[in-house]
Amino acid sequence: MRYFTTDSELTTVADAIRAKGGTSSPIVFPSGFVSAIGELSNGENGLVERSVSVYENSKVSSVGNGAFMSYEGLAEVNFASCKTIGEMAFLNCYDLTSISFPVCEMIKSSAFQNCSSLATPLSFPNCTYVGSYAFCGCPSISYVSLPLCSDIGSNCFGGDIMLETAYIPECSQIPSYGFGACRSLTSVDASKCTYINRNAFRSCIALTSINAPACSYIESGAFGGCTGLTSLNFPECQGVSDFAFNLCTSLAQIDLPKCSILGSYVFQGCEALVSVNIMYSQITSISPYLFTGCSALSHISFPACTYIGNGAFQSTTSLSQVSSPDFPVCSFIGANAFNKGGLQSIEISTVTSISYAAFYGCQSLLMVSFPACTSLSTSTATTGAFHQCSSLQSVYMPSLASIPWSAFAYCSALETINFDSCTIIGSNAFFNCKGLSSVYLSNVITLESLAFLSCTALQTVEFPKVANIRSSVFAGCTSLENLSFPVCATHINSIVSAAQYPQIKSLTLGVTTILSTNTAYRSLSNLEYICLPRCGTLGSSAFRSCSALKTAILSACSTINGYAFANCTNLSSVYVLRGSVPTLNSTAFNNSPIKTSDDARIYVQSSLYADFIVAANWSAFSSKIVSYTE
Repeated sequence: MRYFTTDSELTTVADAIRAKGGTSSPIVFPSGFVSAIGELSNGENGLVERSVSVYENSKVSSVGNGAFMSYEGLAEVNFASCKTIGEMAFLNCYDLTSISFPVCEMIKSSAFQNCSSLATPLSFPNCTYVGSYAFCGCPSISYVSLPLCSDIGSNCFGGDIMLETAYIPECSQIPSYGFGACRSLTSVDASKCTYINRNAFRSCIALTSINAPACSYIESGAFGGCTGLTSLNFPECQGVSDFAFNLCTSLAQIDLPKCSILGSYVFQGCEALVSVNIMYSQITSISPYLFTGCSALSHISFPACTYIGNGAFQSTTSLSQVSSPDFPVCSFIGANAFNKGGLQSIEISTVTSISYAAFYGCQSLLMVSFPACTSLSTSTATTGAFHQCSSLQSVYMPSLASIPWSAFAYCSALETINFDSCTIIGSNAFFNCKGLSSVYLSNVITLESLAFLSCTALQTVEFPKVANIRSSVFAGCTSLENLSFPVCATHINSIVSAAQYPQIKSLTLGVTTILSTNTAYRSLSNLEYICLPRCGTLGSSAFRSCSALKTAILSACSTINGYAFANCTNLSSVYVLRGSVPTLNSTAFNNSPIKTSDDARIYVQSSLYADFIVAANWSAFSSKIVSYTE
């Protein structure tokens, strides 16, 4: 059945369609009408118009706001003369499958939102504006052509529609979520677009091509999760915001030759990325997590960069080497910057500060060199800068002022270290460094507790300036044999545990007095060498029964009490280098080669030789006293 009216000009059909109310009476529009309403068919709730047509010679120029909103059964509309489609004009018309607006110039917001059956390829050759959510929730749309459209609203094609191709050559900017989650979208032509807003193409997993040569800025998340992209070229782009290309897992190459602004997480998770063309000479800082997870990236170079942000190269497993020519002016490396990456070596001569966990878990890292670095940042609440660099063998950081908590913990292959300026070694700094066998640090003053915990291969430690040693510094160092602390007044029982006493072969300590109550020294059963440069008094039985002891150097001793070296059955050399003759108890060397062997020697300063050979109790050893000149 068809219904016709012939009235004068009509500019909107909204109220008229609603006025019909599904009755069987002819439709008469209040403002007049010069077209036809197409076939009617019975709906569940009465007669429902299946199609609406407004012919070309009509005066209908717009469809009013909400005109057909939630209109059940409407399947087809054809408005040959309509130039404007109002807000929500066809909102929730779930049965609408086909539309035609050949001269339409403006589609307002939500005009066709949730028209879930709409499958017609969309072509609006004269349209210059599409409002927000205009086609959002229209999952069956496969093609959009808007050759003259310069303005598109947010979410206009969002909602996981089947759109495959978008032709919008005059569009000046792509709005936020404009094509968000269009999972079938493969190509976009936006040749005059100058700005791509946030999340514009987010999760367009089939997108392989976008033509936007005039684009000057890309906002946050614009292409996030576009897993089908393999290469991109934005020749005029000057800036890219946070997350713009994150999780573009197939993206291998991107050209941004004029870009000098890169936000955080821009290339996060771009695991295929091997080539990035940007304006390197203008980039002074690398934003946090910029290349995190770029596992194929094998080379980087930022000649103007002074700052590497947190996580910037985290998990870049193919990046094996970084050197000063790559970062000639860089002074700061942020937290997690190279965390769990594939670095084998890094050497940057200008870096002065490294933050916590910067190289955490870099298990291929063999060598680091930061000659100007003065600061490693960490705390007990964070992870050390080189924590779990299990292959690290060599560290060169001669300007570092202190080594903080856990800085090199679990660097199990570490063998060679240079920290010439270091004054403090923090707790657990070298925890479980099982390859470390020798440590010489000339300027360290303080050793915090557990600093070398479980360094099971550590044999020799020399700290000529250490004045303070906290508890259990060498706990678990089961191979420790040689200790040198010439200015440290801490006794041996506070430096190592009783279980370690039998290991000690060589000991230099800055203690000023060893009393008879300091029985720990008597348990050094394998001690071969003892040097006491500051000790004024040796108490009774101080080293009694140290049967392996061969050499004793006493540089400041004024009193040697009874049995101090008794039963030291291998003691053959004693150096008494004080500026005056010490008081000696006659039993001090009982049952030792000093008393029993003609080959034993007591070395004294040449200027005091004559005094020694006549001094009380020393005179008994006159044949063994010889002059010593350093």
